[in-house]
Amino acid sequence: MAARNSRSDIFADDFSQMPYWWRASKPFDTPDVQLPDQTDVLIIGSGYAGMCCAVELARAGMDVTVVDANDIGSGASSRAAGFTSGRAGVSKQINLESAVGPKRAAAILEEADEAYDHLQNVVQEERIECDFKQDGRFVGAHTPKAFDKLMARHSRPNSSNTFKVRNARPSSVR
Repeated sequence: MAARNSRSDIFADDFSQMPYWWRASKPFDTPDVQLPDQTDVLIIGSGYAGMCCAVELARAGMDVTVVDANDIGSGASSRAAGFTSGRAGVSKQINLESAVGPKRAAAILEEADEAYDHLQNVVQEERIECDFKQDGRFVGAHTPKAFDKLMARHSRPNSSNTFKVRNARPSSVR
């Protein structure tokens, strides 16, 4: 077997840096526009946070300008769930309560829920046609030990009414 000489050799032949969902809806080329000589607020970044800030400030009567380094729809917000995961996206890799304590962890999770609700409201109020769906999430475990850890981790949130967690035994997801 020949030795690998470059980092590109680690990828499959059909590897693409382009996210698969761009096949159906690739970001469009953003036209160059002349920036205004003056603005009340300049927002750098046209992702979820930047655009939500722009909408709120414009509603409050501010003159808002949004700029981005790349084409609209090509940054992190189009490549990751961002806060569209709400509570489910917080602390995937860490034990949040151990890291910041139970009181702060509860506040962080509450804020994540509020961010998710805010996103849904913006989509609805602005009539953004983006096929937004609240479908849920599947989190799999690669070993029995990892499965037991997931079961323990979800036992507490499952007792609240904030969101529903259904633990599925490995035999039911094959």
